[in-house]
Order: sequence, then structure tokens, then C-alpha cells
Amino acid sequence: MCEDITPIRRVIGVEEHASPPPPGLRETLLKWGGDETVNRMSSQVELNLRLLDVGEERPARMRASGVDMEVLSITTPGTQPLPTEVAVPLAREANDVLADAVRRHPNRFAAFATLPTPDPEAATAC
Repeated sequence: MCEDITPIRRVIGVEEHASPPPPGLRETLLKWGGDETVNRMSSQVELNLRLLDVGEERPARMRASGVDMEVLSITTPGTQPLPTEVAVPLAREANDVLADAVRRHPNRFAAFATLPTPDPEAATAC
């Protein structure tokens, strides 16, 4: 007797970028000069809105695209170009935003933590 067993297939997007909503890391990076990546992403309205969204629209887009789960991560450059005293609370805030998204949508999201690892040269240049 042969059973028809169809394997369960899940589509998981790994390292799906997000940016905490204002006021937050992105605004601070823009204020401190950020980098070209931050400036470019912030100037593209649709991309900017998608990065800020970790609420209801992202899961709807995931369903429409056939993506079952996303592993969220804070978009580049993270807190690296910021001085330590600025980077630490912003990393904590960004991690809290992603943790909240995971709590609200546990079957849709997981997340990587961002670590406050500022470049010592960047910290002393500011």
C-alpha cells in the first residue's frame, strides 16, 4: 500500500530588511550623515514605506507573494557609524520594534538582533 505524502513546503525569506519607524535609527542616521545607502533608501518613497512597515501590510504582501515567514533584520548600516552613546539606545529600540513585530505575528516573523558595534573612528570624528 502506497500513501500519497505531499511534503510541506515553507518559503522563508532570510534577512528581510526593516527600519524602525520614527523617531528612530533611520532619522538619527540621516541627522548624523548616515551613508549613501540611508540617503538613497529614504529618498525612494515606496521603498522607504516598505522598510518602515512591520505591521499589517508586510504580511499581506508576503501572502500575495507566497512567502510564509520572514526573518527581519535592521537595514544597513545599522548603528555602526554612530557614537556608542547614541548607538546603544537606538539598537535597543530597534530590537524592541522587531521583537514586538514577532510577538504580534509569530507565524510570520522571526528577527535578528542588531548590535551596537560603532566604528571607533566614526565615533571620535563626530
